[in-house]
Amino acid sequence: MINASNRNLYGKRETAQRDISCRSLSLRSDGVDAEQRSFALVLATEQTAEVWDWNRYAIIDETLLMRGVELPETAQVPLLENHYRYALSDQLGSVRELRVDNEQLLGRGYLTDGDDAAESAWRKISQGHLTDVSVGYRVLEYVDLQPGESRVIEGRQFKARKDRALRVTTRWRVQEGSLVPIGADEAAKIKRELAKANGNSETSARDGGFKSGGTEENPRQTFLENRDMNKALRAYLLQLGMRAEATETEAWQYMQALVGDQRAEAERLKTAGEGSNPANTDPQSQRGSTGSGTPNSDPPAAGNNNTEAVRAAAIAEERQRVTQLREMAGECVAPEVLQRAIDDGWSTERAGREFLTNVREQRSEPVSTPAIMSHSHDQLATERAIAAGFVQRAGLSLVDPRASESEQQEQARQMEQGHRFRNMSLLDACREACRISGVRVNQYDRTEVIRGAVSTATLTHIFTSTVGARLLTSFRETPDTTEGLVRVTTLNDFKTNERKLLGKTGNLTRHERGGEAEHATFGDSGEEYKAYRYSKQFSLDEQDIIDDSFDALLTLPAEMGAAARRLRPDLVYSILLANANMADGVALFHATRNNLATGSGSALEVAGLEAALIAMSQQTHDGQAIDVIPRFLVIPPTLQFKAKVLLKSQERVIAADSGGTYNPFTEETLRVVAERRLSASGATDPVTGTRYSGSNTNWWLLGDPNSAHTIEVGYVTGSANGPQLRSFVHTEGKWGIGWDIKLDIGAKALAPQGMFKAVGG
Repeated sequence: MINASNRNLYGKRETAQRDISCRSLSLRSDGVDAEQRSFALVLATEQTAEVWDWNRYAIIDETLLMRGVELPETAQVPLLENHYRYALSDQLGSVRELRVDNEQLLGRGYLTDGDDAAESAWRKISQGHLTDVSVGYRVLEYVDLQPGESRVIEGRQFKARKDRALRVTTRWRVQEGSLVPIGADEAAKIKRELAKANGNSETSARDGGFKSGGTEENPRQTFLENRDMNKALRAYLLQLGMRAEATETEAWQYMQALVGDQRAEAERLKTAGEGSNPANTDPQSQRGSTGSGTPNSDPPAAGNNNTEAVRAAAIAEERQRVTQLREMAGECVAPEVLQRAIDDGWSTERAGREFLTNVREQRSEPVSTPAIMSHSHDQLATERAIAAGFVQRAGLSLVDPRASESEQQEQARQMEQGHRFRNMSLLDACREACRISGVRVNQYDRTEVIRGAVSTATLTHIFTSTVGARLLTSFRETPDTTEGLVRVTTLNDFKTNERKLLGKTGNLTRHERGGEAEHATFGDSGEEYKAYRYSKQFSLDEQDIIDDSFDALLTLPAEMGAAARRLRPDLVYSILLANANMADGVALFHATRNNLATGSGSALEVAGLEAALIAMSQQTHDGQAIDVIPRFLVIPPTLQFKAKVLLKSQERVIAADSGGTYNPFTEETLRVVAERRLSASGATDPVTGTRYSGSNTNWWLLGDPNSAHTIEVGYVTGSANGPQLRSFVHTEGKWGIGWDIKLDIGAKALAPQGMFKAVGG
């Protein structure tokens, strides 16, 4: 949900922060209130819009439900520029009067008075150039629909497109509003409102929010409405970019927004034209006539020539100003600063001050500490920017969804800074690493440059950022059907962990008045298991760097990330296939446990599924009923269509004397999990290396993973439930940089009552 920005996969500028989401919308200048420097907004609607999903690392559709919006108590949020929120100068004003009306989130933007950035934004808005804003919000609760999926959410029907997922956000909190160049939500527009200045009558939408008449306290309104603009001034404003169809009021408003030399020239033309074109006078009537109808001796051509001369002079003056600014900027001033000076009408005096400030900001002081090698802030920033550039070259993101909000903000800033390094070669990165680290090498000797760079921590950090991002992305994108299927916990170490269930004393008993509650005790037996470390290493050779083999930084990390992701399902499904003995010496699935079905009635059909559900509902532990509720129907892919027909059909074909055609399975809360490891291809146990064969007809029922009667997966503390990456430098006959990856994980079936297996025919 925000904020540095970068480029998404489509080349569009996007906000690179994960904890806040953004969507763009459009505004119209007819809601502008010049006196209050404000504009009314429809901040959000329930219309579906495209947003960037960091979990999928792809664009999805999103619908915001207005009933779920949370507004701040003050009904006010910051108004920012392009979602930047790193300094006070990033705030242009505020969005106030937030409220929901008719399934729309409404508000009004107010710009700060006297701030240069706000002044620039105000001119663009009032002149009709800037039309779009973007709302930033934090998603609190949502429901995701896969492509093509249809579902009823909060009493309403939603359906995702065939080619894109849909997120229905049911609870969200407004964080900020931003002025942006391009918007997306076509249904969100500026709201036509009444002007509030002086409490007079309503405004005309055509006149940009000004009242229809002036007052003594507000003479400027009278001036704007009752005096026509002379042709020379209007021609000058058109030259500056005013719309040709602008009304008289809009033209005066455009002029009032000018500053500097442009405003001075406009005032000069206004003064020069006073009296030559009185208000509400037909130009033809100024020519006069004699009794015979012949025009008098004051031809209109003279006035037209004067207008053209003034217009030509204004154009020449503006061209001269632009030329002077370009000469002053030279090659030292940032191009965006020069462009802002041209667009905003800076005088040469102001431009001189701003240009000097920009040059000073770009200047970096050399490090000169004897006998100590120290990174300056600029050097460290460059190192991180190059690393971010390599990540972008790989089409990845540095933003880690597991990191804290402040860490994600810093990662997003690095992604923005790294954009200019995205096409750097591996050898160039080595040269930069030597420069940043102060390693003296012959810049023209590739081997010397590479070996010098490899010896530095700078190059290791640059390459490791790309390797780590590729590894994490591959880990997240590799499918794991055990998500939500098993119980996940944290283990303190690699020692044997014991898991015991409550014994017969686990049930509550009646408490005697004045007595003491009975103690609950664990049973005599329990299950034990331990976590193991799984690892691999890979390298980037010196020859790969010379050949600029960028794929070498991506291929192996991607494979390692996918391999790490496969460990958990390999462990879990090996347990189901192995059917090993539990602590009591009996197999996990056994007829004596009432959790195994074989023979003709065990196929995935109506009778077989009914029998399995009944058997699970009758499970006990130490003679006590435990009310196991089946949650998952786990099957090989060959049975997935049959399973969906069984569970989702509204009617079923049965014998005429069996009581009707209603399908009771539609009321079961079973989720179908289709897993290829359970098919004939089987699975390999990572602990022992044993290969277990599956079947295309066997199927399983599993209970709620939050109960104790299920499969538990444990990660050793500090692993963050994922792979850990470490880098090293090759020595003794090897040249290059290497990485190793480890994952500390274990899994075990805790109790048989929460699982059922059917050996289908």
